[in-house]
Amino acid sequence: EGRYAAPVTSLRRATKPKYPLESIYLTKNNALVLLGLAFLPVSLAIGLEFKLNRFTNIQSIASKMKLNILGEVASLSDRPQQEVNKAEERASGSEKTYRSYTYAGDIHRQSVDNLRIRLTLGDQLTIGKVTSVLSSFEGGAKTTLSRDLAYCLSASQQHRTLLMDMDMRCPDQHRIWQLDNRRGVSQALRGEVAFGDATQTIAKTLDVMPAGRNDSMHLSAVTPSQVDALFDWAREKYDYVIVDTAPLHYASETLVIAKYSDSVILSLLRDVSRLEPTKNTVNTLQTVGVPLLGCVLSGITPLQYQYRYGNSYYYRGTHYSANNEPADSVNA
Repeated sequence: EGRYAAPVTSLRRATKPKYPLESIYLTKNNALVLLGLAFLPVSLAIGLEFKLNRFTNIQSIASKMKLNILGEVASLSDRPQQEVNKAEERASGSEKTYRSYTYAGDIHRQSVDNLRIRLTLGDQLTIGKVTSVLSSFEGGAKTTLSRDLAYCLSASQQHRTLLMDMDMRCPDQHRIWQLDNRRGVSQALRGEVAFGDATQTIAKTLDVMPAGRNDSMHLSAVTPSQVDALFDWAREKYDYVIVDTAPLHYASETLVIAKYSDSVILSLLRDVSRLEPTKNTVNTLQTVGVPLLGCVLSGITPLQYQYRYGNSYYYRGTHYSANNEPADSVNA
């Protein structure tokens, strides 16, 4: 091996380079681009939320609008909507009961009761005999709020109450209460049936007038004189009349209905209703001279409502002390 030349030949002594042989700026730029792309969806989502200005609580409404806040209504259930739909399908077809009272709806019921008390016993914000519930667009929880308020008025105070479905474009009350929709508001307004024959009895103090089948133009069926005559008949026969209307920005006849009502409630849904459409709706109602009482924010989770308004044990009447005695026997 000594006869062979060295396998490694030293040409010159290595020196430390003053500058990198390859530029590192390109690598840094690539990293920044990748980081920006990773945060792009989050940035777009945040920007969209700021632009839409959805209402998340009553504080967001009070800070952005000069609108009376009548109350909050807790959502019916924390279960996924698919499970709720399956439970409704399994229910008996002849059962015409208010489902939230039989399905873990104590907090929901309490929130509706609080709203009913404010609207009937208040000094200034008190509903009239005919109250219309409307929203700016679909998905504003107006149908659910109309149903809840009508049932609560009839059941809690034993007032004769009529729930009237005047959303003749896309009616829902007949489906909720499982009623025959062949006769209703449409037939009554056209004079095909008497007003009383268009109603259907749900309970001793609650009647429902479904929308009925309407194959003609909606505006031709809703004229001021006919609406005024229908409401005059309802005022004489019932203590309270709750009217479910079509979304205001889709149906111009809603303005006619609201104009001839004694009071109007604007229904808002948490994380769905937006600031600009709500402002446009309020301006439109004020321009026409509609008696707008205020708004109701629905969709509050039971946990949020419980946190702000009290312990759910008291709602269910199952709160006991440490000695297993009823809570009303314990000194506060």
